[in-house]
Amino acid sequence: MKRCIFQLTAIMLNCLMISVLSVRAQTSTLRYRDYSVSHQILSVSETEYQITFQYKPEGDIVKRTLESVALIVYENPYLEPENLPMTRVGNDWEIKWDFALHEEVMITYGFELVFKSDTGEITKTENNQGEWWQLLWEETDNQPVKGALQSLALLYAGAGDILEEDLPGAIETIENEIDLYPENLEARTIRIQLLLKESENDPATADEIEKEIDSFAKSATYNRDEMNYAINAYRLIGKDEKAEELEKKLIRIFPDGEEAIKKTLDDIMEIESEEEKTTELKRFCREHPDSPYTEYALSTLASLLIAAKDTEEMIRVGDELLKKGDTPAAAGGLAGLAGAFTENRTELIRAIAYARKAVELIQDVELSEKPSGVTDADWKDQLQITEARYLDVLGWAYVRNGDLENGLAALTRAAGNASMPGIYYHFAVAAEKAGRLKDAAEHYARAVSFDGETAEKALEALNTLWQKTGRDSTTLNHLLEEQEQWVINRYNTNVLSRRMSRPAPDFNLEDVKGGWVSLSDQSENVILLCFWGTWSQSSYRMLRDLQNLAYDYGQEALFLTVAVDPDPDKVLEYVKKYNLALTTLINDGTDRDYNLEGVPMLFVIDRSGRIQFKHRGYRPDLTEMLILELETLLDE
Repeated sequence: MKRCIFQLTAIMLNCLMISVLSVRAQTSTLRYRDYSVSHQILSVSETEYQITFQYKPEGDIVKRTLESVALIVYENPYLEPENLPMTRVGNDWEIKWDFALHEEVMITYGFELVFKSDTGEITKTENNQGEWWQLLWEETDNQPVKGALQSLALLYAGAGDILEEDLPGAIETIENEIDLYPENLEARTIRIQLLLKESENDPATADEIEKEIDSFAKSATYNRDEMNYAINAYRLIGKDEKAEELEKKLIRIFPDGEEAIKKTLDDIMEIESEEEKTTELKRFCREHPDSPYTEYALSTLASLLIAAKDTEEMIRVGDELLKKGDTPAAAGGLAGLAGAFTENRTELIRAIAYARKAVELIQDVELSEKPSGVTDADWKDQLQITEARYLDVLGWAYVRNGDLENGLAALTRAAGNASMPGIYYHFAVAAEKAGRLKDAAEHYARAVSFDGETAEKALEALNTLWQKTGRDSTTLNHLLEEQEQWVINRYNTNVLSRRMSRPAPDFNLEDVKGGWVSLSDQSENVILLCFWGTWSQSSYRMLRDLQNLAYDYGQEALFLTVAVDPDPDKVLEYVKKYNLALTTLINDGTDRDYNLEGVPMLFVIDRSGRIQFKHRGYRPDLTEMLILELETLLDE
């Protein structure tokens, strides 16, 4: 979605965004106090462009030589840029960019220069001085390929905070995309979001958009994609009744379509009785064996069967997931079943097969495309933690089955990926069985560093091990202190390395009690701002953790939540049902200001109004991370 013609000057960024990339080179030149730089773009094939960089010294203020040049490329504005060395050819520096080798259709780029002075000092500088250029992949008729202008529009709208927000330019660009590719329904959705944001959700603008959607919906009958677009578009402007009416029509026209199947599954997930939900999920899986939603249904069914201790059905569902599972949902179900069998010391061969498959599936995800809006570091972190959990299950299953070699190998990888008490405890047990007493003692001590039942078991096992070695309590206490500090240092380094510093968009929102809250009025406060939805189980877990955290930090930090549901009455009902004491605000386009990519999403904002930390989705160690982040910001 966030994909991205060559722009020669910053002024051109606000003009019509279609310039021609033909075989004729186009040049951009920047002049500085003692040198000038320029670069040229030349199309050398249908998908490949040559970028040539030239440097010219123009004064004797500083005597230095240009040692190297790198092309700095943003393929996706939400991810870290690539640093690509350019090759020196005579007095020029060259590199080729082939869109056929990448999944993006637009790049944003600049240059990094490395100088060496006559005294041997090495310095780096970026010649763009805050300016960036864009290169869009073009068709043979000099038109940008589908999605290129769409990506450029998102860049102008503030994606990745690379360019200063230019909503009129973004709207003009996305409309150019739609003119070229009227079938691009994603671009039409983005246009609506941009129009609403520019107008600050002006009712007159929403009315005009509604008329456009009405006209589109009339001609969209019997086209599933177009009807789905209209449904989502109605929801964007708050016309849920029209969206639901059109959705019912879509399901009537396509009773065997994915929308109808998804609606069936959604209805099943709303069932409160676990027995009835189990029955309906079994029926769903029988009736829709090839649906993309079936793996999710099977994984949910696995959790219910584990709770019911129905071993026979657990095996049936697990074997089915093992045979055809190829998604993260299947991995979760398989890991859950493997963990249950391992703890019960039953079906250990199956548990090993299930856990191994879960690890393989999550490793495949790491090679796939990252979700939009997730940084490289966050995505890697999420995958590492999940993989560590599955490796822990696999390693523990091996250990309980008597295979210490493979068990320790899996647990070593798990401990390398994540810091969790269960992983440390399982590794320590395996190491002790293998006669590696020093490793066992260290990992028992690391598990003790955490609170909870696992820490208590680890301390008991460590005391027993210590008595066997005949060592005194003084050295034991020293080990515990040493390993606790090791765990703290590792955790702190990992969490604080995710720090950013971006302005938090201001808002003035009504809360469910009728009051109003403005972010700019909360200066001098450290703020935790959580976006959530009533339909999201992960949102519930995050809100629960935040509410518990507020008991300890409510006097020092401000906890705000924004419900993205379009129906305020539903939000109020949810707040009452779960006794939420946190300030709950009603969304009014603020989710778009924060470039929300799903819920829950949490922003930690410092006293100067800048976002320092961001958490996308729920994770088990969220509370520990937030405590560290809060303590860091409160001490500043």
